[in-house]
Formats: sequence, structure tokens, C-alpha cells
Amino acid sequence: MHSHVMLCDRTNVLLMKKKALFIPASIRSHVLPSFFLADLFSKDYDVTYAVTNKILEESVIKNGFKAQQISKYKVGANLERTFIEAQGKKGSFLQLVQCYFTNALYWHRKREIDRLVECIKPVVVVIDIYNSTDFIFFHSYYKKINVLFFNPMPSTYKVDGFPIVSENVWLRDNFSIVTNKRTKLSDFIKAPQEPLLDWLSQRQLRELIKSSKVPVEFEFVKNKFVKTFRNVPELLLLPLEFEFSPIVKKDYQHYLGLCQRVGRIDTELDNTFDDKWKIILEKKQEGQRIIYCSFGTFFKAADPRMLDFINKVLDAIATIPNTFLVCSVNKYVSRTLLTKRKNIDNALFFSRVPQLKVLEIADIFITHGGLGGMKESIFHKVPMLVYPLDPHYDQNGNSLKVEHHGIGLRGNFIYEQTKYMQAKIKKLLSDRMYKKNIIEFNAKVNNTYTPSYHKELLDRLLT
Repeated sequence: MHSHVMLCDRTNVLLMKKKALFIPASIRSHVLPSFFLADLFSKDYDVTYAVTNKILEESVIKNGFKAQQISKYKVGANLERTFIEAQGKKGSFLQLVQCYFTNALYWHRKREIDRLVECIKPVVVVIDIYNSTDFIFFHSYYKKINVLFFNPMPSTYKVDGFPIVSENVWLRDNFSIVTNKRTKLSDFIKAPQEPLLDWLSQRQLRELIKSSKVPVEFEFVKNKFVKTFRNVPELLLLPLEFEFSPIVKKDYQHYLGLCQRVGRIDTELDNTFDDKWKIILEKKQEGQRIIYCSFGTFFKAADPRMLDFINKVLDAIATIPNTFLVCSVNKYVSRTLLTKRKNIDNALFFSRVPQLKVLEIADIFITHGGLGGMKESIFHKVPMLVYPLDPHYDQNGNSLKVEHHGIGLRGNFIYEQTKYMQAKIKKLLSDRMYKKNIIEFNAKVNNTYTPSYHKELLDRLLT
């Protein structure tokens, strides 16, 4: 009887909780770090995620939150062609023009937002900055709902004197910002459709913002990386200390620290990991230095570039005493490696591992520079060797920041020679400066972004 009363009380408390809706981008690396933020909200709010596929839905539910599915079609992201094709049409030029002029995707998204609001009845909505055009709907139709942005990357704004988030060079003298090039007339004459569609997309977004009567204080901002709105509170899921300088911070940006959720439940793990984890622990106890290498899900097949890189890693550590490689890479790469290289006794390969668990015992982390993994590395005080893969977003800038803060080294994924990779691994293992720097960085961040800091910040933003 007593337990029944407790269950009812708990249910009543849940029903009485206010509702929060999270709308992340359709990327695992955006959803996972947001769980820390959702935990902060869950003390006072019942949190529901709007996600675009079953894989993300499973991850959300396993980590203790509710989930509803929504399509990937957002306004202002040039998704009209895939939107039309999903309806069984060809996505011809005329169909695209019609789609823009009738705002078909806009009305589709509005119906989805309406359904979510009607079902969940949120009082606060937390939107991934890469879905920021959803702000238009909430400002236009649901003005009483509090809207915040969250950003799983460093600040995307351009600040004179500092590299933008995708640059891997810091030109401290005579630094100039490169502006977007306009379409050449000759290119337009040769292939007029794409520039016209791009113009239609920009025109549509301007008109939608205008008709939504977004006030001047929420000025629409478009840069190389995102479309967003000034003065909407932006929660950045990283420490300000990781940026080049606190100068880059805008007044409406709020940094939250490393945002690590120690109890996070990872999904789609390699089913051989648990058995082989004992081997890894034994290697560590024997005095082996654990080198953990992971490049996320960037490569889907046995890509020759990935194969070449992992071969370089294996060759680099072959003559470094007491080193053991734990490598998270897709199954096609690992199968090819194990077929071509016989008797690999200084490495284990997995399709996906519980990364926080591995980093807890790692000595070096070889990474592509995704911010999520880098924050986890800082959390466990593991120096990094960064080889960026994607030049268009934050990986280049992240690698530059790692060197700038003295918490790791970087290299070129394609052109790095084995001897230089080996020299960097040796340096990270032998030069205690890197370990000392990352320990100090970790301590500084932990002392700044405390539970009371997070509570005071959210209380201020939500009242």
C-alpha cells in the first residue's frame, strides 16, 4: 500500500511538472551532448525530444527522456528538393520554384510544430542552432513559449583578430575576414538554375521573417555556418576557456562547460566490446599505454583514406614500447585491416565503443576533432592528437585550439607521414607538459561551471 502511494505521488509530481521541448539537429553528435542540458532542465521540467529517426529516438529514450518523431525538413536549409522527392515527385526545376513560391515546406513544418505544441504543451523550447529557423514559428504563433538556442559547437560568429571556427591557421597580423564570393555572370549564364534557386531560397526566408514580424532586437544573422537570430539566448555546450579568447563571446551567449553526463547510455555498441574490455584492462595493468583512436561515423565503408591512416597508426606505434591501440572504426575498415595485416597483437578494433569508459584509462586520444569527443578527452584529462576530416565546420578550428591551449598536437589526415605521426605520439607520451596542461584546464573548467552556476543561469533565463 505504501509503495502504491509513493508511485502515485511520483506520477502526480511528473504530471505537475512544466514541459520542455528539445529540437536537436538530426545528428548524433548534437543529440548526445544535449543530454547534459536536458538533465539540468529535468529537475523542473518534463523533457521531450523531437528527433528525426528511430536511432536517435532510441538514444533519447534509453537516456531517460521522452521522444517524438519529426521530419528533417526545416525552413531555410535548401531541403526543398528532398522534400519534393519524398512525395514521389522528380524534384524538377519547376516543382522547386512552385515549392518556394507556395511555401510548401514552411507549411509542412508548421503543421509538425503545431502537432508537437498541441501534444506536449511546452512552456520552453530549446532549439539546436542548426534548426534555428524554427524560431519563426514560435515567435509568430506561440509567443508565450520561452525559446532558447543550444549550440554543440564553438561560437560561429566572426570576430576580427581571431580565426573563424573552420580555420586551422591563426594569422595574427593583418588578419582579414574573407567574404562570400558572388556568383560570376559567366557561371550564371552556363547554369542559371542553381543561382536562381538559391535566390528564391534567400528571398523566401526574408519574406517569412518579415511576415512573422520578428522584431529588430532579434535581427536575423546568416554566416558561413548557421542562420540564427541575435539576442535569443544561446547556450553553448562547451567552456568559454576553450575559445581563443573571452572576447569572442556575445552578450546573449552562455557557455556551460564540458557538459559531461557520466551516466550516459550509448547505443549501437560493438557486441564484442564487453568481452574484450577485460583484455584492455589487463594491458593497462601490465603497464601498456593505451592509445585510443576514433573517427566517429565519418566514413561508412572501407574508405582507402581511412585504411591508409589506420595503417600509419599501426606502423607508428609498432616500435614504441608498451603501447596498445584501441580503435573505433567501421566494421568494413577493421575487416580489411585484419585480412591484410596478419597477427595484429598490439591493437583491438571495434565498430563503436562506450567512449567515456575507454577514455577513462587512455593515455592519448587520436581524434578527428569533433567537439564532443574532445570535451570527453578533457573531462578524463587525456592529451589529444587531432587529425581533422571535415574542413567546412569546426574540426580545423578545434585542432588549432587544442594546440593553442597546449593540451595536444595536430596533423594532416591525408598527408601525415608515419615518422611524423610517431614523433607526435612519442612527444605526447613523454612530455609531461601536455598532461599537466590538460589537468589544469580540467580543474579550471570544473571550478567555473558548477551546479550552482548552471542553476543560476537557467533561473535567470527562464524567469
